[in-house]
Amino acid sequence: MADQRFDQSVVYLFLHNNDGAMGIVINKLFPEINFKKILSKLNIMSNQALMDINIHYGGPVEIERGFVLHSTKCKNISSLNTNNISITSSVKIITDLANGNGPENNIFVLGYAGWGPGQLEYELSKNAWINTPYNKEIMFDKDIKSKRQRALETIGVNLSKLSSNVGNA
Repeated sequence: MADQRFDQSVVYLFLHNNDGAMGIVINKLFPEINFKKILSKLNIMSNQALMDINIHYGGPVEIERGFVLHSTKCKNISSLNTNNISITSSVKIITDLANGNGPENNIFVLGYAGWGPGQLEYELSKNAWINTPYNKEIMFDKDIKSKRQRALETIGVNLSKLSSNVGNA
């Protein structure tokens, strides 16, 4: 991928239709932002002593907007549900997470990736992306660094055998 914002990214595509596509990067973190800072900005009090919720870089679009990817077991009125995964952008789910009442499987992100009509299809035709099937174990695993490798392994791709150089024989 030539766009450095997506270099080595694993993106969960949650919406794809004639109007375009939306996805969330699930393997990059904002190291300088923590959950306590988010709660403070939103004036949310927490009764939890330990806040180990990472803040993920979801993509370059609306970077100030927060989303929570989570299992559909915890439904919220404003959730979009696809493939047994929900994406919620309400303050209520953030409050629930702060108080230990949120979904067990969750990823808190700021921003998202977006493509206009036909843009993602064009990028796919140019081999800018590698598609892998959804995998719950990879999606919600706390081991962020190995998500890309494990996602590629699900389709038999070995990173050491890939090259971005092409030529003619």
